[in-house]
Amino acid sequence: MKLNNIPLLTRFREMSKFKIYRSDLKNPRIVGKRNKWMIITLAVLYFLILIISNSSRNIVNNDTLKIINFILLGFGVITVLILVSINKSQFRRIHNIGHLEFKRSVIIKTIGDLRSEYPVDNIQSIELENHIRSVKLTDPRSAYLTYIIRIINKDTSYDQYIIAARSDDFRQKIIITDTLNLLKKLYDIDVRINILIKK
Repeated sequence: MKLNNIPLLTRFREMSKFKIYRSDLKNPRIVGKRNKWMIITLAVLYFLILIISNSSRNIVNNDTLKIINFILLGFGVITVLILVSINKSQFRRIHNIGHLEFKRSVIIKTIGDLRSEYPVDNIQSIELENHIRSVKLTDPRSAYLTYIIRIINKDTSYDQYIIAARSDDFRQKIIITDTLNLLKKLYDIDVRINILIKK
């Protein structure tokens, strides 16, 4: 497919570069699972306190209600601080070791002095799994800092990496999900996003 008629930003997405990380954990998926259950648990606790606060308005006096609201606010602040602290701790346990670059007809992996290529014509499918969630207030609830990507070739061989959610170029405005969706539109590649990759 010729790309001359594709808008400039779309062509940029096809040539974006993403950091590759190495995790200190033997199983990097542990991070994603811990994040998921931690966020669910804290959310449930917060809503339980909120329900108790609302239901007690007609039962307790104003002074007691103020105390309950103060506890609720304090729990919310502590929850945010815990999430930010854990998020930073998790991100410190992964280390940048290279880049995965998406070009017009090839995906290039560079780790140190080693460089290898994945011609798009040889790729059967690409799978993307959520990894470390972003807890920035400016990011949407579904935003992630890192993903686990698996590139499966037509001969069933595959490679798997932890990669950054945002590109290392173009002021980090390019997101890996947008890049993969573009590949899916341009080429006959099965792209699966936000799935649980089987071992």
